[in-house]
Amino acid sequence: MDGLHALAGSQNLVELHGNLLRARCEACGKRFPLPEAFAPPPFCPACGHRARPDVVWFGELLPEGAWERAERAFAEADFALVVGTSAEVEPAASLGRIAFASGAYLVEVNPEPTPLTPLAHLSLRTGAVEGMALLLPPPPEDQAEGYLS
Repeated sequence: MDGLHALAGSQNLVELHGNLLRARCEACGKRFPLPEAFAPPPFCPACGHRARPDVVWFGELLPEGAWERAERAFAEADFALVVGTSAEVEPAASLGRIAFASGAYLVEVNPEPTPLTPLAHLSLRTGAVEGMALLLPPPPEDQAEGYLS
């Protein structure tokens, strides 16, 4: 949702809940980059109607095809990393269970226990930044400045 996976070079992203860096026209559905700073809502360059952040709010449908792609990815995964979620808001909450049921090694990183905790092969009770630092190898010494240890 925040674009960080794309900035990090992740491939085959499924933006299940949209993208905060994009706008979506409320009338024609056109998606376009959000201006860096906007006070009034941006307007669609195609039809001139008001636009909003291209994210899924409670009660809205997920982007077309996103759920199917996410479900398939978790069902085919050998390893599933679930970070910083209550694992209670459906349908996304079931992705970890789908991976587990398909035989994936399930890792949960969250400060509090969640409904996924009993299924997780490894459950780290910490925040996302600290938990990921524990899971990743340290960077080369020439790139170690600012790295959490």
